[in-house]
Amino acid sequence: MKIDKGDFLDVSGNYELKGAYIELTSECNLRCKHCYNKSGQAADVISPIAFENVVGDLESATGTVTLSGGEPLLSPHIWDYIEILRERKFYRPLIITNATLIDKEVARKLADANIVVQVSINGSSADTHDVLCGKGAFERTMAGLKNLLNIGYYNIVVRATLSKINRHDMPQFIDLIKSLGLNNISIALLTNMGRATSNNDILTMSLQEKIDIINYLNHNEEFLEKIDGMLVDVPEEETTAGCPLILNGKDIPLTPKIDPKGFVHICQIMFDKLYSVGNVNNMPLKQIVTSSEFSNLIWFLRFGSQYMSACQSCIWQSTCGKGCIADCVNNGSIQCTDGKCPERKMMFRKEFGKGNLS
Repeated sequence: MKIDKGDFLDVSGNYELKGAYIELTSECNLRCKHCYNKSGQAADVISPIAFENVVGDLESATGTVTLSGGEPLLSPHIWDYIEILRERKFYRPLIITNATLIDKEVARKLADANIVVQVSINGSSADTHDVLCGKGAFERTMAGLKNLLNIGYYNIVVRATLSKINRHDMPQFIDLIKSLGLNNISIALLTNMGRATSNNDILTMSLQEKIDIINYLNHNEEFLEKIDGMLVDVPEEETTAGCPLILNGKDIPLTPKIDPKGFVHICQIMFDKLYSVGNVNNMPLKQIVTSSEFSNLIWFLRFGSQYMSACQSCIWQSTCGKGCIADCVNNGSIQCTDGKCPERKMMFRKEFGKGNLS
């Protein structure tokens, strides 16, 4: 394969800065077994200067801002940041929280700010949720959620992470959320990173278990009838697509992650400081994503992904988009695969059998 560096070098013009995923703090009051970034006691926090260097470069009418953590409600500046987003009229800003700290006063503040509240719930009862999030977590999360509902605030998304522990609980989970009068649900597959890697034995589904639950969520008539009329986002079959950020293209929407130390990463699941492209404590976000450092990283990822050793003998290499480059990096390097080759190969064989692949 001939690759011309000139094809990759000038990449900064391909991207449009559309938002930011800001991890306000690494501190969290829970120790969830599946936490992809090991949130805990370390208390790095985004500074007010860093926050301004992020949101000051975003178009408030169209830019999306997500406040995450750790637990963002533990940030010492949380209300200042939410007020900035409110004053500048950002489009549907979102806060990701475990809701355990949402008392009546916090609920009122969130409602007054009209911020979308994403609440993490991973089961229909404490018997399931607490296995993942710790004893008593379900009761405290539900109490926080009900404090929002009791004042008539329904601008809420409920997020569940699927693992071996809760994969059979989805019908009951949907019933619980419907009983609360909510209809916006996001169901995602476990990301095998962070604390999840040390709980692999109890969390990670086998390939067949993963296929079964994805088929159930997408094709089971009883389940589809249950979620009819609701806004339910469910995981789908693995696709051939690769990371859009490292493919040649124009006007790709860019929503970088800013970690609690201020380092900027090209996406939410990039962690290694080696692959950061700058720090918002030192310069504005837009300057970072239009810098030569950003262009060089994108070029490096594009070029290096052509040399994944496991791909060289794969019969599907000309068809496959190689999946998530961040997962490759988290698995060791950009010469590693993203770990989802078995799913893609199964899909390729199925599509080949239908005559959809040559």
